[in-house]
Amino acid sequence: MKPHFEPADIICRFGPAFEEQHRPPFFQQKALEAVSLCRTAAPGGQKQQCMHRCHEHVSYSSCRNHHCPKCQNKERELWIRQIRERLPPCRYFHVIFTLPSSLNGLFIAFRQEMQDILFQAAGQTLEQFAAMPAYPGKPA
Repeated sequence: MKPHFEPADIICRFGPAFEEQHRPPFFQQKALEAVSLCRTAAPGGQKQQCMHRCHEHVSYSSCRNHHCPKCQNKERELWIRQIRERLPPCRYFHVIFTLPSSLNGLFIAFRQEMQDILFQAAGQTLEQFAAMPAYPGKPA
């Protein structure tokens, strides 16, 4: 069953206002453009006909952008399967660290340095929690 809205519909409707308001970097603009054109006539496609030429089917090309939900669904499912196979055979916790959006510009400009700082801070935080005699969620 086809979804009511496609990502391209949302990008075409709200993308110009989003870009005007937020001024995303060039690589994000290119990703939005690729997703908005995915599986449309813009990137081209193939026309298929039956032998009697009475039935015709057009398949438009995909954008192949790794941010596109249409193009990367199979790859995403494969990635999830591979990650599940690597999970430890024990109880574990999945922890997510979030940052204020005010740091987004720094992450775009200094990606590797900011990731190094984030992982160092996250590791130190987890070590401090693990050293506590009792913290929320720690088994007694």
